Amino acid sequence: MKNGNEVFVETLENISNGITPSAIPVSNTLDDADVIPMNKGEEPRSQLEPSDTEKTKRNRIAVLQEKSLSFRMGQTGASYEKLFAAYLEKANEITIEDPYIRAPWQIRNFVEFATMLVDTRPVDDLKLTLITNEEEEKLPDLIDRLDDIKDDLAGYGITFEYKFRDFHDRCIRTDTGWTITLGRGLDIFEKYNPYSVAASRQEKRKCKEFIITYNKE
Repeated sequence: MKNGNEVFVETLENISNGITPSAIPVSNTLDDADVIPMNKGEEPRSQLEPSDTEKTKRNRIAVLQEKSLSFRMGQTGASYEKLFAAYLEKANEITIEDPYIRAPWQIRNFVEFATMLVDTRPVDDLKLTLITNEEEEKLPDLIDRLDDIKDDLAGYGITFEYKFRDFHDRCIRTDTGWTITLGRGLDIFEKYNPYSVAASRQEKRKCKEFIITYNKE
């Protein structure tokens, strides 16, 4: 990183299976050595079962890391929730810069992104801004579609605005200082059958090849 911070690169297998670097597999099978002797009249508990004090100590907020993730073509297990939700949870203002939110499937990707926000965090008073681009003769149709989205999101408490300008780089910016750089924008999935499980479950879809980078200002 330019700021000198260490970059964490997670493996493809871990991303597909939802495993973080700090995750440690734990056996569900107990033997006598796993049981902690208790005082008279108390029920024994296993070493794998934390005490009330331990539970309180472990109830910490996850630390978000600057890192880069790389996905290969055909890989499964990715979703907007897994990629973005934790980094957007505390933001009051979210800006998506993607010049290719224009075709029907690209607009559907954006709606799925907004749906992820509604499903994973409070959205009252959230400001969501889209910066995109389109050919001038096609702008009226795109504006109609974005206005429909604006009206719908208002019902959930989201203030949605959109702007048009000519640019190329794609990213998500938040007022909490995070910039998520997207090699392919929101268009990370290969074409899928609309009558399949993948149509409603992003993690079942095959990915295009892409890289995503998380930076904190």
